[in-house]
Amino acid sequence: MKWNLAKAITSKELEQYPEVNPVVLQLLFNRNLQDQEELDEFMTPEYSQDIHDPYLFNDMQKAVDRLIKARKNKEKVCIFGDYDVDGVCGSVVLASALKELGINYFSYIPHRDKEGYGLNELAVNRISKEKADLIITVDCGISNSDEVILAKKLGIDTIITDHHDMPKVLPDTVATIHCRLPGENYPFKMLSGGGTAFKLAQGLFRAKEFKLKEKDIESKEKWLLDLVALSTIGDMMTLVGENRTFVKYGLVVLQKTKRLGLQKLYEGAGIEKDKISTQVVGWQINPRINAAGRLEHANLAFDLLTTENVEQAIMMAHLLNQSNIARQKATESSVTDALNQINKEYEEDEVPKQALVVFSEDWPAGIVGLVAGRLARKYYRPVYAITKVGNKYTGSGRGITGFDVTEALHNSAKLLMKFGGHVGACGFSLEPENLVNFKKELEKYSNKELSKIDLIPSIEVEAEIDLKDFTWELFEAIEKFEPFGEGNEEPNFLIKGVNVKDWKTVGSDSKHLRLFLNKDGMSRKAIAFGLGEWAKELKLNSLVDIICKIGVNEWNGNRELQMTIQDMRIIK
Repeated sequence: MKWNLAKAITSKELEQYPEVNPVVLQLLFNRNLQDQEELDEFMTPEYSQDIHDPYLFNDMQKAVDRLIKARKNKEKVCIFGDYDVDGVCGSVVLASALKELGINYFSYIPHRDKEGYGLNELAVNRISKEKADLIITVDCGISNSDEVILAKKLGIDTIITDHHDMPKVLPDTVATIHCRLPGENYPFKMLSGGGTAFKLAQGLFRAKEFKLKEKDIESKEKWLLDLVALSTIGDMMTLVGENRTFVKYGLVVLQKTKRLGLQKLYEGAGIEKDKISTQVVGWQINPRINAAGRLEHANLAFDLLTTENVEQAIMMAHLLNQSNIARQKATESSVTDALNQINKEYEEDEVPKQALVVFSEDWPAGIVGLVAGRLARKYYRPVYAITKVGNKYTGSGRGITGFDVTEALHNSAKLLMKFGGHVGACGFSLEPENLVNFKKELEKYSNKELSKIDLIPSIEVEAEIDLKDFTWELFEAIEKFEPFGEGNEEPNFLIKGVNVKDWKTVGSDSKHLRLFLNKDGMSRKAIAFGLGEWAKELKLNSLVDIICKIGVNEWNGNRELQMTIQDMRIIK
């Protein structure tokens, strides 16, 4: 594991902010927060000040005008959302807004296996049969020029709300709300799909034609932030700027949510409302919402988040919990299968400097991204996992730092039916007869690109501290950096030259390590999850450098500081 220690701040920077704890100041500078306005926005996000005007979007007025027309003419609007937590939550955001404003709508979420990602011809024809006059996409659509053309031929207008990478040719829409469009004036460029849909909801609430009072507008917006937080965390968007404000307030709304479905989901999963954090969202709530689209149909998740019937909420929450258990089992089985494939093709210590491609006709399409992600973390290589759906192959890719998994697909575009995604994740489909050539093209391209990258996993270290700095004061200062997430990770600290006074393995199969550390008369207990093997290397008074996090361990009403070791090097 490579340790990347952030560049230390200078004495000049310390003198600029003498009232700020030097470790805290280092963390702020690591996040490129260097002027007072940026520091204030980060440390004390204010909804009214830090949320941008939705009308800064170039096409916001066009989108709002078209929806005003839809209400006036009693037109039917179709909300077409993606099947993951980002798309589902964004769809519910828009559905809530349209319902509030009296605009007639219905939702359409495509089936992951049968329709795939984004607008498709089958869906457009079905929407046409429902007599829709307008389609609003959520978390998709920017790559669907042909489908937008088809909709127009069928007499249906389209508004796109999306945040994915853009093709060379953009769809010809009534309005496109996308923060990264060429020439787009909207100042924040890292919105999720759900966050983008929220901006359209904001634009509608603030339109003078709907005659909402200012205090009512802010209230209606804030009650949607539970969904915006789920989508932002679920799509691993950077938690700085507007996203940080969304999630900060969204976590509060999640604790107080009025949505019966979420309340019953918490109960079924044993989630304590007052302890909901980005970690709880990422590991407990979102996987259950995503489970619907992975193994069955994401309509279940949409219905859970919109139901006003207690019995239905209980039933649907139970079904999602069961789907999540099934998803976990299917993922473990598929990962084991994929590992066996790799072990047959390569020796364990001879994984090549190229992307890995794994394939099985038996894997559920909804979990290939999870398979790719697990393998990418294990081997520190880009991984593309592929399965069979109907008469075609569909796959997902997951990347590593420095390698764009979606850009790699451009190199093989002629072999693919469709593809899209981000730097770190992508989806694609291809004809079965193209699989062999696709794999060859991908391996050739990735071998060249990965030769430019240091293929050693790394850990980012924010600052070097001493054992005596590991205090409640530091913990309370770091608490103010929450919510943690992409772009604002929970900080890792380096402590050098620590004596190991004692240690023991703990947990099943002795996987974990409990250590008792000392330096300069200061003693601390520490836990190292998954590092039980280190017990064989340690000796009494071994001198070690450690990378650790600072947290709190609570049991039986007691609280104590907890040092969690992420990595360790024995010096002597």
